[in-house]
Amino acid sequence: MGLILFGVILSLQWEPGPSQWLSNGSIHKLHALNAEHEMVIDSLLSEHYYLQADLFQTNSLDVKNIKEEDHQGLLITLDQDLLEHGFLMLQPSEALSEEELEKIAERYEAVIPEFASVEVDQNVELFGEPHYRVVPDEYVNLTEETELIFADEEPSEEPEVFVPPLIRVGIIDSGIDPYHEAFDEVNIIKGWNTITDDTVMYDDVGHGTHIAGIVTANNPTVEIIPYKIVDKNGGRLSNVLEAFDKAIADEPNVINASFGLMSPSYSLEVMMNEAYLNGIIVVAAAGNSDSSKGFYPATYNTTLAVASVDGTGEAMEKSNFGNWIDIAANGHQIKSTLPDDKYGYKSGTSQAAALISSRVAEILALEGEWTLEKVIQALQEERIQVESGKLAGVSIVD
Repeated sequence: MGLILFGVILSLQWEPGPSQWLSNGSIHKLHALNAEHEMVIDSLLSEHYYLQADLFQTNSLDVKNIKEEDHQGLLITLDQDLLEHGFLMLQPSEALSEEELEKIAERYEAVIPEFASVEVDQNVELFGEPHYRVVPDEYVNLTEETELIFADEEPSEEPEVFVPPLIRVGIIDSGIDPYHEAFDEVNIIKGWNTITDDTVMYDDVGHGTHIAGIVTANNPTVEIIPYKIVDKNGGRLSNVLEAFDKAIADEPNVINASFGLMSPSYSLEVMMNEAYLNGIIVVAAAGNSDSSKGFYPATYNTTLAVASVDGTGEAMEKSNFGNWIDIAANGHQIKSTLPDDKYGYKSGTSQAAALISSRVAEILALEGEWTLEKVIQALQEERIQVESGKLAGVSIVD
């Protein structure tokens, strides 16, 4: 479940060049810490050659054997003053508790000044009834690019009319069943599976397919790009970062994030900032903990946070709330697609966020320069608001 490896593993005899990224002192300290805590650099999300060389030479253990264990490890955000972005994974040789990992993280962050943040690679889980079937070698209806097909190719004398652009919605979730009958007329573009590091993204949880069904049912003209971050065994924050890194490179217009973390993450906030700067609207579920403490990435001000109401416009019992909520939508007993041509009902802010993603796509298809702030304003205009309770004053999008 680690991040994709851009670099190569170099021997300890490698001599850093004049443009080395880590100081000699930091290199020696990092090597000593890795040896002391039996940690290895598992993977690196960065394209900086000297950074790769500096870091991978500090490994003192067998990386291959440790990576096969896939223990929960540490996620490092590299100094943003030196890099556009960069994330590093450290994995222990043996399983450690989160408390032990947090103490080790404090040591790394204290002694390596080039590390902007060191945090535990949090678990991300999506709950749903698993669905199983044989996965084909490749999806025949996944395409690298979209082709526009016109019924009439003959020249027309009629005046030109505005044709809304195709809006791409990236869905970072548990995958998708693209063979579902509901997706027969939907263009599903090849995405990425961060669990298995390939493009086979069959949904063994059912959550991602349900979300994709809501998006396409409410806006059938969108294109879907799925990114798988969890399977029936769960997933981690490192999978989320890899998915966002891939998605930003694919340049979707909208990213649906119907998942979250209970605790803030420096690395996730950095990635949300990058998506924002690239003009991507991240629609994030507010969470189902009946809490105002925050749910991430929804709480970050670079995302569009979605709470859930029922069919009467009242806040759902478990929906999170707070002054960080941007909008609300119906998330109660929403019928949508499930793997293997099935349908089912699910409730929560995940479903509400999927509806908002479809509405955001409609807005982005209109002419104009759209920013996150303008999209939120458009969603809120002339809407009925929740009248009372924990979501009082929040606009409801139907």
